[in-house]
Amino acid sequence: ALTTSEFMVAGMMPALSAAFTVSVAEIGYLISLYAVGMAIGGPLVTALLLHLKAPNKPALLVLLGLYVIGGVLAALAPGYGVMAIARIVTGAASSACFGVALAITADLVTPQERGRAASIVLGGLMLAPVFGLPVTTAIEQGFGWRSSFWSVAALAMLVTSLVAVFVPVSKCHIEIGLDAELDALKKGRLWAAYATSGLIIGATFAAFSYAVPLFVEMAKLPPATMPTLLAAYGGANVIGNLVVGRFADRYTIPILLGGLTALALALMTFAVFATNSHLSVLAYLIIGIAGVPMNPATNLFTG
Repeated sequence: ALTTSEFMVAGMMPALSAAFTVSVAEIGYLISLYAVGMAIGGPLVTALLLHLKAPNKPALLVLLGLYVIGGVLAALAPGYGVMAIARIVTGAASSACFGVALAITADLVTPQERGRAASIVLGGLMLAPVFGLPVTTAIEQGFGWRSSFWSVAALAMLVTSLVAVFVPVSKCHIEIGLDAELDALKKGRLWAAYATSGLIIGATFAAFSYAVPLFVEMAKLPPATMPTLLAAYGGANVIGNLVVGRFADRYTIPILLGGLTALALALMTFAVFATNSHLSVLAYLIIGIAGVPMNPATNLFTG
């Protein structure tokens, strides 16, 4: 639900542009505002929770409640300004949710099971591009963009209810202090990984965010094919993650060099041959394989 909300604007940019009478580029800023909420608002909310020493379960419920409020605000948005505020709110809430959810996960299982448990929780990240984004795009095409935002808000409400009923109350608090977090930022290799990861994600999202209007307006593909293309992009993400996860430990540098070279060539192809439906779709899928999935390899430099 959290990651679908992050991506879903990319699948309905023409509809939102028409609804708010702004340019497609301005709709693209809504994706950036969500990222700003995650990058700035998320740490601020987390710092507040650290200061209050909030137990993990109540903290997660508060964050999910904030996310639901942001989702409802987006669904009801009468104009661009309100939608922009809703995107910042949901971005901040989702960023903090990830950390608290992983803390709860670690507390629920033995130390030997924490890696597997965390991978299950973060598996939701893979469901968003494969399932969530195509479904919300299809809902927008059939019932309007507000229905898409309502669907994600309703899913978040369901998740909140499930957490309230089934997740046990933990005696633990959010344990990592701000001093420890700031000390970690002194590592040069960490900043190198941040820079590489940021450039990879920035380049990938620059193309991904505007893919739907490019396919429809430049390549002249039917709007009805967009959910299928978005699902294929999500599948490419999964394949890329599997390959990188399998070989990155042993072949870190070759994986990064090969992946970033493929990403650069795919991005150039996507730009130069935007009017060619076959080449642009092929480049789009390669971006899915060689874009964000490169991040596990960059993480190997943070130790």
